[in-house]
Amino acid sequence: MAYPTSAPHGAHAVHKLDSSVITSKIRFDRTTLMMSLKIGSLVSFLLILYAQDLFAVFTESLSDEASSYVLVIPLFLAYLVYRKRKILNTIIQNPSLTDFRKDKMVFLCGVLLCATSVFLYWYGSYTFDPLEIHMLTLPIFTAGLIIALFDYALLRQLAFSIFFMIFLVPPRAQLLYGVGSVLSLTSANISAAIMNLLGMSSTISLETGTPIVVMTRPDQTTASFGIDISCSGIHGLITFVVLSIFLAYLVRDKPWKKIALVLTGLPLIYVLNILRISTLLAVGYNYGEDIAQTLFHSISGLAFTFVGALILILVAQKLLKTNFSKTQTPQGCQNCSSSQDVKSSFCQSCGKHLRNTGMKLLKNDVAKIVTVAAIIVLLLLVQAPISALVKAPTNLLDQLRLEQEPSTSILPQVRNCSLQFEYRDTEFEQQTGQDGTLTYSYTPADPSQDKIWIVLEIADGTSTLHDWAYCLITWPLNQGEEASVTQLNLKDVQITQNPPLIARVFAFRWNRYNNTQVVVYWRETLAFTSNNETQQKNVQVNLSIYPNQPEQITQTEDTLQKLAESIAVYWEPLRTWTPVALLLSKNANILAASSTAALALVIPLEVLKKRYKKAGRKAVYIKIADEDKRILAALGQLQRKNLSTPDNLKHAFQTLNNLDIDEQTLETRLQELSKIGLAHQTIRSVEDDPVLVWKTSIF
Repeated sequence: MAYPTSAPHGAHAVHKLDSSVITSKIRFDRTTLMMSLKIGSLVSFLLILYAQDLFAVFTESLSDEASSYVLVIPLFLAYLVYRKRKILNTIIQNPSLTDFRKDKMVFLCGVLLCATSVFLYWYGSYTFDPLEIHMLTLPIFTAGLIIALFDYALLRQLAFSIFFMIFLVPPRAQLLYGVGSVLSLTSANISAAIMNLLGMSSTISLETGTPIVVMTRPDQTTASFGIDISCSGIHGLITFVVLSIFLAYLVRDKPWKKIALVLTGLPLIYVLNILRISTLLAVGYNYGEDIAQTLFHSISGLAFTFVGALILILVAQKLLKTNFSKTQTPQGCQNCSSSQDVKSSFCQSCGKHLRNTGMKLLKNDVAKIVTVAAIIVLLLLVQAPISALVKAPTNLLDQLRLEQEPSTSILPQVRNCSLQFEYRDTEFEQQTGQDGTLTYSYTPADPSQDKIWIVLEIADGTSTLHDWAYCLITWPLNQGEEASVTQLNLKDVQITQNPPLIARVFAFRWNRYNNTQVVVYWRETLAFTSNNETQQKNVQVNLSIYPNQPEQITQTEDTLQKLAESIAVYWEPLRTWTPVALLLSKNANILAASSTAALALVIPLEVLKKRYKKAGRKAVYIKIADEDKRILAALGQLQRKNLSTPDNLKHAFQTLNNLDIDEQTLETRLQELSKIGLAHQTIRSVEDDPVLVWKTSIF
C-alpha cells in the first residue's frame, strides 16, 4: 500500500506542534509557580506577622464610624497593585535588568529595615496604646521585606501603595475631637445662618458644650438638633482625604494637578456637610424632629458622600482637564510587529515588553525565602499580643442587656473596704455608643481614708474610651475656653509583669471647684460570656480618689496603683508572654536604635562604594574609542530628557554628532560597553507599562 509522500512531513509537523505546546505549558507552569512562591511568601509573611493587629483594626472599623473607611483600604491597595501588574510582573521575572541587580548590600538593607520595624513593634507592645504603633510599623516592615526578597526597583514601583498603608492606622481620638469640635461649632453657626436667611428662625445654644441649633417652628413649638462630633463632618473629611489622595494618584497628569485635586476635596466635603445639616434642619422644621433624626439622618451621610465623590471626579476631568486613563498612545514599530527575535522579552528597537520568557528560581531566591521564613517563625514564637486578654468573672453583658443591676463580682473584694455598685450612666452610653458605663465604689471602714471610685467603660472599639487629659484640658482649649483642670502629674506606670500592663496616672486640680483628683486608668480586652457565647470587649478601668490635701497626691497614686494591680490580677489572664518577649519588649527602644544606626551606616558606605566604582569606570572611559564616547554622550543626554531606547538613541546620536549609525552597529557597541560596565539595560515604567532602556554609568 502506497502512502502519500507528504504524510511523514505532516506527522512531523504535528509532532513539532505538540512539543511546542508542551514546552510552552511547562514554561508557563514553572513561571507561575515561581511567581506564586515569591509573591505568596511576601503576602503570607505580612499577614502572619500582623494578623492580630489587622483583625483588631477591622473589628474596630465595623463598630466605629470614625474608622469605617478602613474597610475600603484593602480594595484600594488591591487596585493600586493591579494597576501596576505589568511593570511588577516584568521586574520580578527579569531581576538582571534592574539597577540593583548586582548589589549584594540590598538584602542587608532590607533585613535591617525589617529589624527596625520589628523592634518598634515590640516597643509599642510596652505602651499604653500598642495598636497604633504596631500599625505604624506595617509600612516599614513591608518596605524592608520587599527590598530583602526582591530589590529597590520593585519598592520604587510600590512606594505609593506602601505609603497608603498608613491609612490603616486608626485615627487618634485627640485628632477626631480636636478637629471635630471646631468643625461642629462652625457648621452649626453657618447652618443656622442659612436657615435664618430662608425664614426659619434658628438660634445656637452651647450650654452642654455641644452646639445645639434650636428652631422655632410655625406652630411656635421648638425643635433642637445637636451638632456633635459625628455631625461635624470629621468622619466624612477623613474619608474624603483618603479618597482624594487615591484619585490624585490615579490621575495621569502633572503633579500640581494632583495636589489641586486633593486640596479641592477638603473644602468640598465640608461644604457638602453644611448642606446636609441645613437640609436636615429644614426637614425638621417642616416635618418634625423625629423624621429628621431617624429617616433622613441615617441616609443623608452616605448620599452626600457619594455625591461628593462624583463632584470630585467631575472636577478632575472637566475643570482640571485631567485623565485617569493612559495619555500616551504607543507608536507602531516594525520590529514589534514582525517579532523577529522570538527569544527576547523586549523589542530591541523601541524597548516595548513583548512576552514573558519564563523565570528561574535561583538558589539566592530560595535562600532569601527560607531565611525570612525562619525569622518570621521565630518572631511568632515570641510575639507579644496587642492587648491583655483576660476572662471576665461574671456574665456582666447579660445583666446589662436585661437591665439588671450589675454584679459587684466583676471586681475583687478589698480588705477593710466595702464594694458596691453606684449607678449606670446611660446618657454617656448613648452619647459615646458604649455597651456599658458603670460606676462602683470602695468605701474604707476607716472614715479618715478616702473613698475610691471605679468607672468601667465597656465598648466594642477603643475610640469611644475617653482620654482624661484630653477631655479636661485639650477639649476646652479647642473650644476657645479655659482648661477645666490644672495638670499636676501625668505618667505611665506598669501594674503587672506578665502580661505587662501599662496604666496612666493623671493628677489634676479642678479650676472651678478648687479640689484635687487623682486618676489611674488602663485598658484591657475582657472575654465575656453572653447567651452561651464568648464576646470580647474593650474595657477601660478608671480608678479615682479626691485627696483632701495636695501633698497627699503621691500617696494617693500609690494607693490607686496597688488597687489597679489587684484588679488586673483578679481578672485571670488568658494569654501570657514568653520570657523572651518580655526581655525584647523591655529593651526594644535600644534594639531599634541599634538597627537604625546600622542602617544609617550601611547606606553611606554603599554610596561611597558606588562612587569608587564610578571613578574606576571613568578610568576605563578614557581608553575607549571615540565612537563609543559619542554614543555614551548621546545616551547621557537622552536619558535625562526622554526614554533612552535604541530608536531614540539612534536619533539622538545623529542629532548630536551629525553622523549616521545603523541599528546593528549601535546594538553591537552598546553590548560591548555593557561588558566593560559603562552602560547597562534597565526597565523603566511608562504609565505603568514596562519599557527596556539603556543607561550610562558615566554621566
